[in-house]
Amino acid sequence: MRRRFNYTDRQRIRKNDLSFSITEDTEGTQKFYADIHLGSYDLPPDAKVWVEAYDRNALMRFPFGSVAEPKSEAQTTLTDFTGTDSYYFRVKVVDALHRSRLFAVADSISPLRRHDEDEAAKSLLRVSTRDLGPVPWKLEYQIADHPLLVINNRIDAGKSLARSNLLFQALVLPAIFEQVLRRILLEEEYVPAAEPDDDDLWKEGWLEFAGGLPGNTPLSIDQEDPNDDPEQWIEDARRGFCEEINAIHKVRSELKEESD
Repeated sequence: MRRRFNYTDRQRIRKNDLSFSITEDTEGTQKFYADIHLGSYDLPPDAKVWVEAYDRNALMRFPFGSVAEPKSEAQTTLTDFTGTDSYYFRVKVVDALHRSRLFAVADSISPLRRHDEDEAAKSLLRVSTRDLGPVPWKLEYQIADHPLLVINNRIDAGKSLARSNLLFQALVLPAIFEQVLRRILLEEEYVPAAEPDDDDLWKEGWLEFAGGLPGNTPLSIDQEDPNDDPEQWIEDARRGFCEEINAIHKVRSELKEESD
């Protein structure tokens, strides 16, 4: 029988009280670490904490101690997510005796990723692989509208294209970058906010990054200036992104290696 949660009077856990990081070994096995702070919430100290990792195809659940001491009680290896990083995390606080009673929840949490240089950086663009027929790649918006780059699994390089292939980075990523900004500013007409909703945090991350690129400026908070031209701002951001990743040099270097 499927358990149904009682959502009455549940509290929303703020995402700045949660932190998830991912490590990946040479064989592609991924493991997560969670830092959970619940001291500022009116929750029973003995209430149980559960962490869920999920995407549209899989869900894994992990016990994480109690409100008084939230810590992992089992291995946190993400065995069901091999070959993809398109998953998110959810935190639930439930009654210790009646597990169908939900005290608090946080959803659609993006993890930080520890790169080869052992630095954690928040991923603006998630990457997954799937059979797309004749289409090499496509951009999707799934959970809480986070952008997801899907690369055709018929391409041998798969997920590593976006991370290591110079031509893909130089020729495709700027188009993806522009497409995401156009969705945020033109389709959704989003305006940066001083205290954005949790579901808008990914948009803030993209706009903050774009506003700091060469030749561009940050967008005003909570202001809609009729003199502002979002089309021009997006164009400036795209040019700045190409400069930031040194796109022309990448193309020339890659083509020179092929000709040699």
